[in-house]
Amino acid sequence: SRKACLNFRDFKLVRQIGSGDIGKVYLCRLRNDESCFYAMKVVDREVLALKKKIQRAEMEKKILKMLDHPFLPTLYAEFEALHFSCVVMEFCSGGDLHSLRHKQPHKRFPLSSARFYVAEVLVALEYLHMLGIIYRDLKPENVLVRSDGHIMLSDFDLSLCSDAIPAVESADSSPDPSSLAVPQSPRTLTPFSCISNRLFRSKKIQTLSTNRLFVAEPVNARSCSFVGTHEYVSPEVATGRSHGNAVDWWA
Repeated sequence: SRKACLNFRDFKLVRQIGSGDIGKVYLCRLRNDESCFYAMKVVDREVLALKKKIQRAEMEKKILKMLDHPFLPTLYAEFEALHFSCVVMEFCSGGDLHSLRHKQPHKRFPLSSARFYVAEVLVALEYLHMLGIIYRDLKPENVLVRSDGHIMLSDFDLSLCSDAIPAVESADSSPDPSSLAVPQSPRTLTPFSCISNRLFRSKKIQTLSTNRLFVAEPVNARSCSFVGTHEYVSPEVATGRSHGNAVDWWA
């Protein structure tokens, strides 16, 4: 496929648009197409190896390959160039919520805008949890804004992958929390979409009837790592205790 054949020489770097703990992000375009721009994240594998952070870059790449959601990145290409590892994703021309907020009157979003952004972030987190992914780095700087005004979460190098099997329970029952991650019967599983079906590329997704409850949280995932940004970490992370999917809802 064209995606598999792309390499570093197919792209022209325009300028650096961001940097993080494990790499730098560049605005780029295909050399034979000046109409579309992309974001290329470049990580130096030799530097990461010295910092013992190579697994974080691998985790981000693994997660990007799993995603298929309108509020999460689309991975267009991945390749190696010497000791650099590159991933090409969509470019969000609207910046991030942190910088966008500072451009608002009194540096505050109107209530309607805040509700809009929060709703889309919650939908994105719900989808990640359905895949067994705990984001662990939710902050305004990681919520990008597309040209159409919708959001896109970014930076998954601190995320944790675990197992989460989506299950459908009766709305009038109170299932044992220990049974949520592993349904009692395969017949309880139902494909589910938390937003409009037309936003997904898959045509196999269905919606639930009003008397059914969808459960898809990686409730058994635990970690003792101190990860995240200090201003947004949950109490259990700040105190060094084990944590799970609840840290995303706290942030």
